[in-house]
Amino acid sequence: MPTPENDPAAGDPVILRGRIKSVQDGVALVEVYRSFPVGGTVAVQCGALELDETSDGTVAAPSDEARIREAMAEAQDHPGRIVTR
Repeated sequence: MPTPENDPAAGDPVILRGRIKSVQDGVALVEVYRSFPVGGTVAVQCGALELDETSDGTVAAPSDEARIREAMAEAQDHPGRIVTR
């Protein structure tokens, strides 16, 4: 989990996880998981994307346990914020 000491900063390379909603002229509109606000999308050149597949060819969804852990960690990192997952 990122902490204030190792949070990503401007200029850092990052990896986003999400689902492609549409593709037009080599640019994909990607709905990013864990975005703020929820359901946020970004435009990404298709050549910059790497397909995330499981053995059966579907994108893996986080387990309930993983979602609860992420929500608890976010709640601890941001006291007073409402966590909706």
